[in-house]
Amino acid sequence: MSSLKPIRRLVAGHDAAGRTVVEIDGPAPNAHPSSMSAGRGHTDLWVWNDSPIALDGHGDDSLLNYRFPGEPRGGHLRVVQSVGRPADYDPAKDPEVVPHHPPKLRPGTTGTWDRGGNSLYTSSMHKTQTVDYGMMLNGNRELRLDEGTVLMQPGDIVIQVGAWHEWAYPTDAQMAFDMIGADFPGGVGTAIGNDTPLAPKPAPAGIRLNRRIVTIDRPSDGKSVIVSDGPCPDVLTDPARPGFASQRMWVTAACPAPIVHETLHLPRTMEPQHGGTVFRVDIIPPDAVWRAQATRTMPGNSSQRWVPRVLQPGTPAPPIPTCSRPRRSITALCSRAS
Repeated sequence: MSSLKPIRRLVAGHDAAGRTVVEIDGPAPNAHPSSMSAGRGHTDLWVWNDSPIALDGHGDDSLLNYRFPGEPRGGHLRVVQSVGRPADYDPAKDPEVVPHHPPKLRPGTTGTWDRGGNSLYTSSMHKTQTVDYGMMLNGNRELRLDEGTVLMQPGDIVIQVGAWHEWAYPTDAQMAFDMIGADFPGGVGTAIGNDTPLAPKPAPAGIRLNRRIVTIDRPSDGKSVIVSDGPCPDVLTDPARPGFASQRMWVTAACPAPIVHETLHLPRTMEPQHGGTVFRVDIIPPDAVWRAQATRTMPGNSSQRWVPRVLQPGTPAPPIPTCSRPRRSITALCSRAS
């Protein structure tokens, strides 16, 4: 890959008077076009090497020294870009093909294990001592586990709880990852406890929920499996804001994070617990909706009409706006230093 698509990044902070300001606005500088192979690269948006994260600086922490998959109490937010497999691809002519092999610690790392299987258009089967929040931005990726393969499409979310996995690239794609240090008791990294994953619930009327996939390694044999795959099961709506939905995808209540089947049974809070994280995807209707309080929704799927009820005296009635697909705000909150 000769170049990466620039990623516009905004970093918010505070000035000397305590007012919120945009401190950085521009392409994220820490881009690595061929960091993973000739066809895969990444851009680091932010890096932290301890938790809770200190909020006392004005520097660009994406430029901190970093080693994959990160410090035991740290993590990173990055966008990975990959080139799709061409129709005439011939594995016999691929110089990067590595046969599958027994697990071994990846050289130069302390928390990444590898079983080979990589090529120009497939990552190795690997496992990191992390809980990963993966967000499909564009294109498609195949997530391959020991038992099961899923095709991820834009908007799909995967929570990888220390699981063995490999990626295949049928199309050009961009995917964001937030990787958080995890606790592997005894160095094993298989599921602990018996928490049952929450079952998906029917989506609220007129709202398309994001798909949530959860993967983990089974304790009986160490094989990676899918324990949940369906619409997000933890959704809050607001009758005063038709079309709004807040989807909670995962929570870590400690750092390093535990390897468990589910965390959405924990109390729902706006801020994460000390040393923890909260991962949400919020669906936000278009701004035109908020010209006045909406009271009803007209028929429609991808396009909806909102009827305003309250207008300021003397304000002419605006035309009824036609809403395109709602925006989706991806939020991964990490606790701050006290």
